[in-house]
Amino acid sequence: MLRRSSELKNECAHLEEQDEKLNDTLKQCMDLRERLLGQQRDTQASLERLKALIRLIQRDQLIQVTMTTTATIAASLLSQSWIKPTSTAAAPGPSATPPQKSHAHSQDDANI
Repeated sequence: MLRRSSELKNECAHLEEQDEKLNDTLKQCMDLRERLLGQQRDTQASLERLKALIRLIQRDQLIQVTMTTTATIAASLLSQSWIKPTSTAAAPGPSATPPQKSHAHSQDDANI
């Protein structure tokens, strides 16, 4: 009976040691869990800031593309001749209108 009592005391001490180790391990796991959750929150916040930055950059690029396109169209429109060039301007033919000099010359003829 004393031997059985001694075995039970040893088993009890061993179980108490295991209980202590498990409690320590559980506490370490809970601490680690809290740290990981904090890191996850920080990572999520960083990700949201990064997404906002990407949206700003994309918006800025869209504005730049729009401005570039608008400037290109405007430059193209400004570079176009708004007066239709005639191929007879270099070599006036019979259907060409007489130059202003001739017109002014005809006024001189009228004054004579």
